[in-house]
Amino acid sequence: MNNPDKALAGVCGLYCGCCPIYRAYKDGYENFLKVIATAVGVDKVSCEGCRSGKCWRRNCFFRECAYGRGLDFCFECPEYPCNRLLEFSEMVSHRQVIFENAERIQEMGWEKWLEEEDIRWRCPYCGSRISYYNVKCPSCGGRLNRV
Repeated sequence: MNNPDKALAGVCGLYCGCCPIYRAYKDGYENFLKVIATAVGVDKVSCEGCRSGKCWRRNCFFRECAYGRGLDFCFECPEYPCNRLLEFSEMVSHRQVIFENAERIQEMGWEKWLEEEDIRWRCPYCGSRISYYNVKCPSCGGRLNRV
C-alpha cells in the first residue's frame, strides 16, 4: 500500500478496508448492498470509508463527536474510552479490536497501521482483500482462519 487512504482509518479505531459494506461496494456485490439498503431503510448503500464524504453511516456519532472536539481519533479525547465507545465495542465481535487498534495507531501512526491492516485483511492464498466475516475468500474460495 503505497499511499494509505486515511478514509479507511475509522475515528473509533476500526479498519474500514475490511468492513463487509465497504468491501461489497468496492468489489461490486450489488445484491448484498441492496439487502443492507433495505435493512436500514434507504434506497442505496455505498461507502468510501469512515472519513470520506461517502460513508454509509452518514451521521456517525464517533466521527461527529471527535471532529466537533477537533480530534482525529477517539483515543485522543480526555474522556476516552467513553461509555458510548465501550458499548459500541461490545455490540458485535469485530468491534472488540478498536482498543487494540487505537494502541497500534498511537505506537506506529495511522499510515503504518493502515499498511499493516491492508496486509492482515488479505487472503493468504491469492492476496485478494477480505472482510471481517468472510470464512472463504470470495475470489479463490480458500478457507480463512478468522476469529
